Amino acid sequence: MGSRGWLNLLLGLGVLGLALLAWQRPGLEPPAAEHLTRLDAGQVRQILIEHDEVRLRFEKQAQGWVLLGPPDIPADPLQIGSLLGLLSVVPERSYPANAVQLDQAGLDPPKSRLHFDGLEIAFGATEPLGRLRYVRIGERVALVEDRYGPMVSGRRAQFASRRLLPEGSRIRRLQLPDRSLRRGEDSHWQVEPEPTGLSADAVARLIDRWQQARAIWVSASKEAADGKAIEIELEGMAEPLRFQLVTQDGRQLLLRPELGLAYHLGPAVLQSLLQLQAEGAQSSGDSSTGTSSDVSN
Repeated sequence: MGSRGWLNLLLGLGVLGLALLAWQRPGLEPPAAEHLTRLDAGQVRQILIEHDEVRLRFEKQAQGWVLLGPPDIPADPLQIGSLLGLLSVVPERSYPANAVQLDQAGLDPPKSRLHFDGLEIAFGATEPLGRLRYVRIGERVALVEDRYGPMVSGRRAQFASRRLLPEGSRIRRLQLPDRSLRRGEDSHWQVEPEPTGLSADAVARLIDRWQQARAIWVSASKEAADGKAIEIELEGMAEPLRFQLVTQDGRQLLLRPELGLAYHLGPAVLQSLLQLQAEGAQSSGDSSTGTSSDVSN
């Protein structure tokens, strides 16, 4: 190899070395993926969903997120968390808005709009190949996972909390269709009519089940004329909560008529909320314990 050939080889190796050095970028982290927005989910105080004739307003209050009414109802934390997760999602692709045919992307006009405080995210159609959703923020259009599109097309009942009672509530009186339970000033529970074979912790178990109960899902519903009344007084609340136990399509469920909601629970869970059983005696194998109708909790 002549001197010119050696020179060309050395130059080529030098260029390759520089290219490898630039690619590896020693001591530097690769650039972070760009999130859909720079908004901090923890700072958001209001959310608005708009689609068709539906407008759902959410507000973060001291007790948590509330779906504003009338009437106001507690919002489901999981649904709200999913909505807020959109803020930090990493888009699959992103384009300037003027580089996209907005009408074909379903963004002119958009199918639905989601507002976080003053930020608007418009939702369009799905991209046919990757099944990604077109969204627009200002002058940018991005493609994101399609799990957010169905959420922002939901209605009021979808976002209602699945808890039957407010978080942290404490029952003072529970009126079931066939029995009344009331907590006295000495923290003893008075049960009427007087049960037989009642274990000492049976009332506490029943009350705890109500205070922790969650529905599988919530749907919209109206008051039923043939419903059995259930009334619950909570400490710190002036008005009791009123439920109706009804049977629809062969299944029992609980209605909250003033909220226009129906709570769907599994059959076993629902029955456990309606029956006062001597569970402590059954579990211990001693049926002789706790037969009084005046039990403490």
